[in-house]
Amino acid sequence: MAAVPTARAQRARNLYERVQWHPPGRRFWITEDMITTGKDGSGPRPWFSTHTVATVFLGRSAAWLRVRMRQSEEYPYSELILDGVPLDIHRSVTGDRQFSLRDIEMTAHALRESGSIDDERFICMIQAVCWVARQYGLLGEQGL
Repeated sequence: MAAVPTARAQRARNLYERVQWHPPGRRFWITEDMITTGKDGSGPRPWFSTHTVATVFLGRSAAWLRVRMRQSEEYPYSELILDGVPLDIHRSVTGDRQFSLRDIEMTAHALRESGSIDDERFICMIQAVCWVARQYGLLGEQGL
């Protein structure tokens, strides 16, 4: 006899059923041409620190994210690899990482592909990226 899913399990399964993980016709919500840089060519605008990406977009500690950005035996280029290519997160003159919204979206995909985050956390990250992008006028009425 097969187990009947509980109402709670059914709601959890359906919670993200209609969420668009990517826009129609594209893989990512945020495209490179949406990201601007400072007048002197320095860093993306807006940009977010490792701490902010970890705590706000991931709900994890900065240390957790830094561990996944480090090289290891299992991940020689870190876990932030997408389609076999390591993500290149901009660094400030002091060496701090400056994540653009595109970087954060791509980080979500890379962490999901590596198994570091589950679908629920991945979708929450994508939704947060889209909402912040709307606040900055990068996305209009599309999606979510």
